[in-house]
Amino acid sequence: MESQVFTYYRCTKKWNDKKCSQPYIRAEVLEEQVLNYMDTITLSTPFVEWAIKWLQVMHSNQEQLRDAKYKSTEQSYQEVVKKINRLIQMTLSDSLSMEEYTPLKQQLEQDKQRLTDELAKMDTHVTEWSNLAIQTFDLVKNIKERFTNGTIEQRKTILCVIGSNLVIMDKKIDIMVRT
Repeated sequence: MESQVFTYYRCTKKWNDKKCSQPYIRAEVLEEQVLNYMDTITLSTPFVEWAIKWLQVMHSNQEQLRDAKYKSTEQSYQEVVKKINRLIQMTLSDSLSMEEYTPLKQQLEQDKQRLTDELAKMDTHVTEWSNLAIQTFDLVKNIKERFTNGTIEQRKTILCVIGSNLVIMDKKIDIMVRT
């Protein structure tokens, strides 16, 4: 004879060292309530597909703008490197003293580092933003299926994404939409 497993949820909050007075709720009941709630927030598949398509178009436009800014910043970086090299040459040919060289070199090195940082940020920002937006729409499109078939950790993540301050009162879950 195989044993049955029952899963219950309960409040984990304590107030002034007192346990919550709300009763336990069976997992199936809670999950059904969450699925019913998801019916009220689910976006239609055609809308999600349309939104993802336009996000991809916008991503392409942003990539073009990023490429132009990247080239400009890269050009500025190369100019700073050339200035540093000229500065070194001037110092080696005794056209510039070490006292004159040092502050100029420090300023150019700071400019070079700033431009390096800008280039690194540009490489990731546009791609991260559009990937996050597409993943969000994809999650919303398949949220019920992912909740139904997901692991307990995936279910917890979905609940955290769609709502905050989850409250179980009288065996009913109240999900406050995250704003």
